[in-house]
Amino acid sequence: MRVLHCIPTFLGGGAERQLAYLCEGLSARGVSVHVVLLTDGPHGARARAAGATLHALGHRGTYDPSILWELCGLIRTVDPQVVQTWLPRMDLWGGLAARAMKRPWVYSERSSARLPLTWQESVRRRVIAHASAVVANSETGAQPWRQRLGGRVPVQVIPNALPMDEVRHAPALDRARLDLPPDAEVVLYVGRFTPEKNIPMLSEVLLRTLEIRPRAVALCCGEGPQLDRFRAQVAARGMAQRCRTLGYRRDVWSIMKLSDVFLSTSEIEGRPNAVVEAMGSGCQLVLSDIPQHREVVTAEAGLFFPRNDANRAVERLCEALDATGEARGARAAAAGRAVEQFSVARMAEAYEALYQSLAQDGGPA
Repeated sequence: MRVLHCIPTFLGGGAERQLAYLCEGLSARGVSVHVVLLTDGPHGARARAAGATLHALGHRGTYDPSILWELCGLIRTVDPQVVQTWLPRMDLWGGLAARAMKRPWVYSERSSARLPLTWQESVRRRVIAHASAVVANSETGAQPWRQRLGGRVPVQVIPNALPMDEVRHAPALDRARLDLPPDAEVVLYVGRFTPEKNIPMLSEVLLRTLEIRPRAVALCCGEGPQLDRFRAQVAARGMAQRCRTLGYRRDVWSIMKLSDVFLSTSEIEGRPNAVVEAMGSGCQLVLSDIPQHREVVTAEAGLFFPRNDANRAVERLCEALDATGEARGARAAAAGRAVEQFSVARMAEAYEALYQSLAQDGGPA
């Protein structure tokens, strides 16, 4: 089995990381994996180490039609049985190339956010309607496509993966390295600073918690367009020393292991990767009550608050910080049991089964 993945970059996003994991899992199963991309990045090294062959086209404008011609030529050369696309730019060009070369095409739905129906999004949806299969990483992401496609294209859910052995062996970061007092109550946020993460509520919940708990410290890992505004709100309340923004971190599992609570105020998610990582790291969870969180976290494994209810979120954070060792251990054990289903091996097995089925059916007519 030979498969070609098309993705714009191998930079530090969640889709890029999941593809790197999938390269490992598929290679371990004997699948020949090729990846075509416009810009390399940190996850490219992991994919190469797994045995994937990377083909860099070089950076192009989003609507540069030469991408399509080069992709068609690469499909002719690599001769994959299946083409899979990741993220909007490659969904368009990779999907068109797969159709033109009569290869089965898997479209990857990475989010459940409803994109504005611009002309670009309208074109993308029309192209995706001709995919051989749609794979979403959550039921919430799959449902809109089931409604749009009306059974004309199979829609399947394959959850994101987590390399559990790596998570388990990641050491807890020494608190002194982050200049944290030994008795600090550490609240952690990991994610992009983007609208769907509900950043205004995140800042309000963190700041109010810090005001009523003098030993509490908030650590925020990630980047994004709303980061500067978040920092300004924190500085305006005089909390810059206790609410720290650490940017993008490669050692996030180690930070999770030193933290007392992981907080997510998201209004909507695709597959909440950081939540699953916190589950695997044994960190307590305080989460907005949205379908995407409920899909991966049971009531025994985390504490939930109504979406956009800052008062209840602060109460839940305090409840977690005040929890006994027994209560924390019980939640960690429940989270650990749940996270086992998200192994890289299981994800790769599910994708390979889909590829085999599509290859037997042949490409588009």
